[in-house]
Amino acid sequence: MNKFLLVSLLLLLIGLVCFGIALYSYWTLQNMYEIFAYYGASEKIYLKDAEIARTIFNLKFGIIKFLIFGLIAWIVGLIFFVKRNNKLLSK
Repeated sequence: MNKFLLVSLLLLLIGLVCFGIALYSYWTLQNMYEIFAYYGASEKIYLKDAEIARTIFNLKFGIIKFLIFGLIAWIVGLIFFVKRNNKLLSK
C-alpha cells in the first residue's frame, strides 16, 4: 500500500472523527439549553454561574475547534489522495 494512500485515509478518518466530536458537542449544548428552558431559567440567570458559563464557552469553542481541525484534515487528506492518484495516472 502506498504511503500517500495510507496517510490520506488516516487524515480522512481523523477529519470524520473531529466532525463527530463537534456534532456531539453541539448536541450536548442543545440539551443544556433545553434543560434550562424546561426549568424556565433565562440566559441571564444561568450565565451568572461561572461554571455553567465556562462549560457553555468550552462547548462552543470545542465545536468551532473540531470543525476547523476536521476541515483541515479532510483538505490535506484529499490533497494526498489526489497526489497519489496523479502519480498512478502518470505512470
